Amino acid sequence: MKAFVSYSINDSELYAITLLAEKLRERGFGISSHYSNEFGEPDSNVAVIKKITIKQIISSSLFIGVVTTLGKNNDFVFEEWEIAKANQVPALLLVEDTAKFLISGSEEGLIIFDRNEPDAAIREINKHISDSRKSTTFAYSN
Repeated sequence: MKAFVSYSINDSELYAITLLAEKLRERGFGISSHYSNEFGEPDSNVAVIKKITIKQIISSSLFIGVVTTLGKNNDFVFEEWEIAKANQVPALLLVEDTAKFLISGSEEGLIIFDRNEPDAAIREINKHISDSRKSTTFAYSN
């Protein structure tokens, strides 16, 4: 099984993504992540990068997106979450409770979390991961 992890967090918090990936690997998931155009690649590469990213999302067993208050790419994470849902990939979107993000709190797979008390979000993630392992078809925001 493969999990696609999309995230928008402050560079100093990348350890959270490393920990998430480690936990997913322990549960038998291979990990892939989004590509970005942060290094000034020519615009002609943007379409190629996006196409590769979409292909990876669609071929995943699970999508986990992570959106934080300090993340600079929150819109990309949301867009990738929408791609996963549109292609019936089981998808979670973790959104920090202080992030300015316009989305309905009743969206399926949406988990609002408090970075100072992450236990409830962790329980919810574990539940969804367990469910995804039971499914033949089946995203962490800091």
